[in-house]
Amino acid sequence: MPVRATCDHAYDLRGLEGPAAKKFTRADVAATGLTWCDTDRDFTARLHTTLGIGAAGDGHKAVALLGRIQAGQQITTVDALYKTMVLEEPSTLATADAVVQQFDELSGTRVRMITARQQVKALSPIREHRRVIDEAVDRLRSIDEIGSFTDAASPAALWRHQRRLDLLRVAEKDLEQQHRRAQQELVEIEALVRGAEAQRDGTADIIRASGGDRMDTAQREIRIVAQRLGEVERARQRLDRALATIGASVSTGEDFAALVEAARRTLADVDARRTAQTAYAEAVAEKRDAGRELDRLRAERDAVKARRGNIPTELHATRAALAEAAGLTPDDLPFVGELIEVRTEFEPWREAFNLALGGFATRMLIDIGRLNSFREAIDRVPTARRIHFEGVRTGLRDEVGLDGKTLPGRLDYRPSPFTAWLKSELDRRFAYVCVDTPRLLPQYLKALTITGQTSEGARGAHGGHGRANVLGFTNARTLADLDNQIDLTRKRLDNAVANVSRQEHNLDATEARRAAYQTLTELSWDQVDADAVHADRDRWNRILDEIRAGNPEIDKMQRRLDDLKQQVRDLTERVGRQKDIVDAAGNAWASTVDEVDRAQTALDTATESGVGLGEETRDYLETLFDSDPASTNPMDVLAQFDAGVKRAVDRLHNDRLSATESIGRTRKALHDAFSMFLERWPNPNLGTDPDASYRDFDRLLTDLETNGLHELETEWRDSLLNLSGNDLTGLDSELAAAVRDIRDRIDPVNRILADLPFADDNHRLRIDPQESHSTARARFRKELRDVRALVDQAATEDDRERAHDRMAKVIDRIRRTAPDFADLVDVRNHVRISAEKIDLDGRHVAIYDHIGEKSGGESQELVAFIVGAALRYQLGDAGAARPVTPRSSSTRR
Repeated sequence: MPVRATCDHAYDLRGLEGPAAKKFTRADVAATGLTWCDTDRDFTARLHTTLGIGAAGDGHKAVALLGRIQAGQQITTVDALYKTMVLEEPSTLATADAVVQQFDELSGTRVRMITARQQVKALSPIREHRRVIDEAVDRLRSIDEIGSFTDAASPAALWRHQRRLDLLRVAEKDLEQQHRRAQQELVEIEALVRGAEAQRDGTADIIRASGGDRMDTAQREIRIVAQRLGEVERARQRLDRALATIGASVSTGEDFAALVEAARRTLADVDARRTAQTAYAEAVAEKRDAGRELDRLRAERDAVKARRGNIPTELHATRAALAEAAGLTPDDLPFVGELIEVRTEFEPWREAFNLALGGFATRMLIDIGRLNSFREAIDRVPTARRIHFEGVRTGLRDEVGLDGKTLPGRLDYRPSPFTAWLKSELDRRFAYVCVDTPRLLPQYLKALTITGQTSEGARGAHGGHGRANVLGFTNARTLADLDNQIDLTRKRLDNAVANVSRQEHNLDATEARRAAYQTLTELSWDQVDADAVHADRDRWNRILDEIRAGNPEIDKMQRRLDDLKQQVRDLTERVGRQKDIVDAAGNAWASTVDEVDRAQTALDTATESGVGLGEETRDYLETLFDSDPASTNPMDVLAQFDAGVKRAVDRLHNDRLSATESIGRTRKALHDAFSMFLERWPNPNLGTDPDASYRDFDRLLTDLETNGLHELETEWRDSLLNLSGNDLTGLDSELAAAVRDIRDRIDPVNRILADLPFADDNHRLRIDPQESHSTARARFRKELRDVRALVDQAATEDDRERAHDRMAKVIDRIRRTAPDFADLVDVRNHVRISAEKIDLDGRHVAIYDHIGEKSGGESQELVAFIVGAALRYQLGDAGAARPVTPRSSSTRR
C-alpha cells in the first residue's frame, strides 16, 4: 500500500526508520513531522498549490502539457502545435457521448415498448379463443343435457312428445271435421245421381218408342266400322310402302295372292342374298388392301427420299442397326449398288446389269481393318432381313482399266475408299461382254444380252425380270417409280371406294326387297281391302239417314239422352271418389286417434321418469325447428314436425361435431399462440398448455394492457422530450460556447505576450485563433434545432416515431465511430490557430503558420513563446500569480 506525505521544511529521511519497521502507520509517520495525505488527489493538489500552477485546481493540465512537451512530437504547423500541446479534449466530446448514451437508453425504452406492443398484439386473440372454447363447451354440455329424441328419459324426448301431442290433437279435431263434411257431400252427390238416372231413363223410353233401338244399332255399327277402317288404312299404308320398294301394285284379291306367292319364292332363294353379301365383302377387302398398299408406298417414298441410293428400305434399316451396334455410320458400310451407276448412254441395259450382278449389288462393304470388331459387335443384334457383308481393303490406288464393251466399263463409280477394290472385283467376276443378240453369246467367255441372259462357257442364266433397281448414286429414278406406283394405287383405291358404295347400295336394296316381301307374307287381303270397309260404312250411314227422315226430333232427343248419360257417368265417378275421400278421412281420423293415445302414453312415461324441461333447453330445441311451417294444414304441420325431428337429430349431431372441432381447433390456436410467443420471447415460467397456461398469459396480457405498456409509452414519450429539450439543446449550446471558451482563454495569453519582446524589443508575438466555418457543421447544427422542434411538435405516436427516426440519423453522426464525428463535435477543429508578428503599434509584420518555413533560431523562439503561452493557458487567468519555480532564460524565450 503506497504512503503519501509532505512537509514544508527540511526533512531527514532517517527519521522514517522507526515507522518503516511498523509498516508506515499513519500515526508513526505523522509523528516524524510529515503531513499525511489520504489519496493521490490530495497529494497532487498539495503539490500544485506549492508550485503555484493551475487555476481553480487545474494543475493537472500543466502537468499534462509537460508530458506532451517531453514526448517530443514532430509538429510542422502552429495550428497543430497548439492543438496538440495546448488544447485538451473539449467537453463537447463528453457531452456528445452523454447524448449518445441517453439516446441509446431512449432506443432501449422504445425497443421494450415495441416489444410490449408486439406481445399485446400476439396475445390479444387468446381471449377470443378462450371465449370460443367456453361457448363450445357450454354447447356440448347443453347437447348432453338435452339428450336424444329416441331416449324416453331425456328432455328432448319429453319436449318432442309434448309438441307432437299438441299437434296430433289439432290434427284429430281437423280430421273429424273433414270426415263429417265428406259424408255429407257423399249423401248430396248420391241424390244427384238418382235424379240424373231418372231423367236418363225417361228420355230413353221416349226415344225407344220413336224407333230409337234401330238408330242405336246403326250408330254402334258405324263406330265399329270407323275403328276397323283405321286399322285397315294403317295396314294399307304398310302394304303401299312394301309395294313401292319392289315396284309393284295390286287392286284385287287375286293380284294380291299372286304377289304373295312370288314373295314366298323370293324369300326362299338365299343365293341372291349371299351373292350380294359376298360382293360387298370383296369390295371392302379390296378397299382395305389398296389403302394399305398406298400407305406402304408413301412410307417407302418418305424413307427413300431421306437417303441416297436405291437400296431397299429393309436392307437400309438393317444396315443402320448394325452400324449403331458397331459404333459406325451408314456411310462407313456402303452397299455395292450405292457406289455404281449405269452410264447415261447405256440406260437401256440397267435391268440387265441388275440381273447380272444379282446379290452382289446388295452386298455391304466394310474396311477389313474393322471387320473383326464389327463381327463381335453385331453378333447379338437380331434382324429380320439377312444381310451379306465383306471386308475389303480400302484406300487402294485406282489404276484399274476397264473395257467399255463389258459391264464394268459401262458403269460410273462414286469416289470412295472402296472404289479401287470394287473396280477390280467387278472386272474379275462380272466382266460380261455386252452383246446385241443371243447368237453372239458363244463368241465370248462371259457375255450378257440386253434382256439379262448371261453366258459363261457352257453355263448361263436367264429370268428374274421385274426386280426393283438397286444401282445408282441417287434415288431420283426410284422416287419417280414410287410416284408412278402411288398414282396407280391411288386410282385403285378410288375405284375400290366407288365399288364399295355400289355393292353397299346393292346389298341395302336386296335387304329392303326381302323386308318388303316379308311384309307381303304377313298381310292378308281382308286386312288391306279399304274399299270393302268404306262400302260397309256407307250402308249404315244410309240406314241412319232413313231413321232421321222418319222422325226429325229424334236427333235432338238423342243428344239430350247422351248428355244425361254423361252426367250420370260423371256423378257416379264423383260418388266413387267421394267414398274414397270418406274412407281416407275415416282411416286418417282413426289412425290419428291411435297416434294421440300412443303419444299420450309416451308423454306420461317421460313425465314419470322425472325428467325436467328448463326454459333454456326449450328455447334451444325450438331453434332446431322451423318457426313458420310452410302449410297451415294440421296434418302437413305434423308431417313437417316429424321431418323436422329427423333434421334436428342431424343438427344436434352436427352441432356436437362442430363444437368438438371448434374446441380442438381453438385449443390448437391457443397452443400455437403460446408457442410462438415463447419462441419470440422465451420465459421459463410460462408453458404452452392451452388450459394450464391460459391464466398466466391472460394475466401477462392484463399487466401489459393496464400497466406495463402504458408505463413504457410514458417513459418513451418523456425520454424523447427530455433528450430533445435538454441534451440536444445542451449540445448545440455547448458547441457554440466551446469555441468562445478557446477564444476567451487565448485573450489573457495575448496580454502576457504583449509585454514580452519577440525577436527584438520592437516586435511582439500574438496568437490569432480564427473560427473556420463549415457547411456540414452548419447543417448539422440546424438539424439539431430542427429535430428538437420536431419532437416538441410531435402530438401523435406516428409523429414521435418520425422524430425518433430523424433523431437516430443525427445521433449516428456524433458517435465516436462516425466518419465526421471529429469535424462535427471536436471544437478544436472549428478554429485555426496561427502566430502573428506585430510591431509595437499592433501593425501586422508577419504570419507564422508553418514552423518549418523559418530558420532554426526563429523556429525555436516561436516554439518557446507558444509553449510559454500554452503554459499560461493551462495555468488559467493571466492575472494569476506566476509559478514559484524559477524560470531560465531559455524558458522565458
